[in-house]
Amino acid sequence: MNSFTIGARSLPSDNLKLKANYTRKERKDKDLTTLVGPFDSDNFLVNINYKPIKQLVVDLKYQDRQKDNEEILTSTDSKGFTSYASFTYNDKLSADATFTLQDVEYQDTFGRFLGKTRNFLINGTLKPLDRLIFSGGFAYFRSKGDIDLEKVDLRLAVEYFIWKELSAEFRYNQYNYDDYLIAPDYYTLNVFTLTISQKFGNNE
Repeated sequence: MNSFTIGARSLPSDNLKLKANYTRKERKDKDLTTLVGPFDSDNFLVNINYKPIKQLVVDLKYQDRQKDNEEILTSTDSKGFTSYASFTYNDKLSADATFTLQDVEYQDTFGRFLGKTRNFLINGTLKPLDRLIFSGGFAYFRSKGDIDLEKVDLRLAVEYFIWKELSAEFRYNQYNYDDYLIAPDYYTLNVFTLTISQKFGNNE
């Protein structure tokens, strides 16, 4: 295995971090008993982390990966982008969101596979009272190419502390799934959950 990595980091200011690196790997094993076998790969990564205000953090990442295997005639080309933001106003209010996209092209002796995915997640928590907690989340996933489907999930929850460590929680989850390659293949599932819990033991 031959490999090398070139990277750089920069801190232009206290609230801004920059990072980039490139990794090259080459494996020329002729022993086919190894599971990995010979391959060439390239991995390029750029990352930006920014904190414009005390309560907000933003993180951006781009990655470009390529891998070729001449022994079994396969190649993979993957490009992805991820953005993340987290906001914490205080111990009573917080939220975060993540968006990712990835384009993948895989080719072997049987043909070529193309995949494009998009994924969006958002979560939030609100605590208006010491005994009351609201939380929720939303997730959206979309895949196009040789796999064509869509998923949408919703989550809502309310938890109330009745007395000390005794609490009641109500949860509602909705799951939606649509496979566009099969015309009538659409599913929706609604789940309602009520939980009563009691914690035992000494909290020090």
